Amino acid sequence: MLGSTSRKNYNQFFHLAGSSSIQKGTKTIVTLWNRHPEWPTLILRQNKKSFHVSAPNIQYIHDFLDDETLKKYQNTLGIHLCPSEAEGFGHYILEAMSTKALTLTTNAPPMNELITPERGLLVNYHNTKPQRLGTNYYVDPQNLEEKIEEVLAMSHQQRKEIAENARHWYLENEQFFRQKLVTFLQDL
Repeated sequence: MLGSTSRKNYNQFFHLAGSSSIQKGTKTIVTLWNRHPEWPTLILRQNKKSFHVSAPNIQYIHDFLDDETLKKYQNTLGIHLCPSEAEGFGHYILEAMSTKALTLTTNAPPMNELITPERGLLVNYHNTKPQRLGTNYYVDPQNLEEKIEEVLAMSHQQRKEIAENARHWYLENEQFFRQKLVTFLQDL
C-alpha cells in the first residue's frame, strides 16, 4: 500500500509507463494529449527509449526515480491513466487505487475486475490480439478521449468520491487477503 496521506490534486493526470510503455497504452495517451493542448498537464514517467511526442501539456520524466520520489508522484497526482493492454495481477492498478487516485483502465479482464464504475472509469477496447496464453486488449482511442472528457467535466467532489471508493475497496480487499492468507498458513 502506498498510502493516501498526501494532498491529492484531482486536476492532474499521471501515467506510469516505466519500461513497459508498449503494453501500458502510452502511445494512445500521448497521441490524445498532443491533440488536446487545452487538457491539463500529463505527468508521464517512462524510459527514454520509449514512445515520445513533444506536446506543451506533457511533462516527461525519464530519469530514474527512487521509491520515495515515485510514491510522491503517485500519492499527490489525483488521476491515474492505466489503459493496460494486459495485466498479470494488476499491481499497477492496485497501486493507483491504494493512493486514492481516480483511475481509468481498460474494460477487460482482469482490469475490470479491480476497477468498476463505482471505483473508477472503464475504457472500452476496440481490438484484441492473442499473446502467449492470454489476450491483449487495445483501448479504443475515441472512448479513452470521451472518458478523459468525462473526468474533466466532473466536479472535484465527484472525482474525489470515486477515488475514495477505490481506496476503501482496496483496504477491504487487502484486509480480506491477509486474513485468508493467515488462515491458509495456519491450516498447513
